[in-house]
Amino acid sequence: MPIDCARATKTDEIAICRNPQLSMLDSEMGGLWFAFRQVPMLMGSNGARMDDAQTFLAQRGNCGGNLACLRPLYHTRISVLRQEITAAMDNYRELQNGDLCPTK
Repeated sequence: MPIDCARATKTDEIAICRNPQLSMLDSEMGGLWFAFRQVPMLMGSNGARMDDAQTFLAQRGNCGGNLACLRPLYHTRISVLRQEITAAMDNYRELQNGDLCPTK
């Protein structure tokens, strides 16, 4: 979920809200996260998905207002979410095609 800039209180949130590029990246990541959360996961995978999200938020918090730290963090997270969504969709297609033992 993208940062609600009207309620931003943490240093990292304020820095993101004040920077149009980071704000756009936050919105993009929020959209990808929404899509990724809709993908059904096997047992254990949902917990890992949430752990990854919490790790990202902790890393973002550690960046504080450092834009040089926040930018690559967002680019990496967006890339990972895109890969995970693609892999999940590939697995879904395999299951739909009758392959009950996906290789991914």
